[in-house]
Amino acid sequence: MLTLEAMTILRVARVLVDHVRLKHWRNSLGTIVAKPDIARHSALPPDSMALAAKLARQVERAAARLPLHTK
Repeated sequence: MLTLEAMTILRVARVLVDHVRLKHWRNSLGTIVAKPDIARHSALPPDSMALAAKLARQVERAAARLPLHTK
């Protein structure tokens, strides 16, 4: 199910990038950080790290299955 969700979200993102001006959706990208806080991420519990890795694999898998250009 995660792969299907990732495929849907990637398609929506592609449409936004291709057809909607950035000024209309830039606020949905999150906050800009002047200096990355790397130490904060290394303190995540192991179960959170496992979930993040699982989600990353699902997004990569979904991107490979889509008939559009992804990085």
